[in-house]
Amino acid sequence: MAEHLFVFEGDGVVRDFQGSYTEYLEYRQDLAQQQAQSKKGQAVSQKGGTAVVADAVVVNQSKAGVSDGSKNTLSQTEKKELNKIEKEMSKLAQKIKELEDKIGKSSGSEGYSVLADWSKELNALKSDLNDKEERWIDLVEKK
Repeated sequence: MAEHLFVFEGDGVVRDFQGSYTEYLEYRQDLAQQQAQSKKGQAVSQKGGTAVVADAVVVNQSKAGVSDGSKNTLSQTEKKELNKIEKEMSKLAQKIKELEDKIGKSSGSEGYSVLADWSKELNALKSDLNDKEERWIDLVEKK
């Protein structure tokens, strides 16, 4: 199990991340949420509110669904997709953790082919989660 990652983010950027792949995925999800909230806060402050007011509005929006009057650009279908993706990401993250634990606890007595199958399944789950995260980020940024 990895405890240290080199993350190739593109455009020549390589991030040194201390933690497991699951922790990195959680970090990316938290970062995307913070960026989305920051964008909402900036939009409110540009309309004449102060930074403190903007932060309060963002918190209220995320907790109570209150709108600041700006038009939400997500269609009804995209809103449903966003909710569905969030649920699927949670399930995938859980499956990944369970499979990583299963592989980690394996004594090797299962044989190479079983471990190889688990590894393929793990890679497929991680790839699927990555795809869903990218779509989730696109939708959140569109909000």
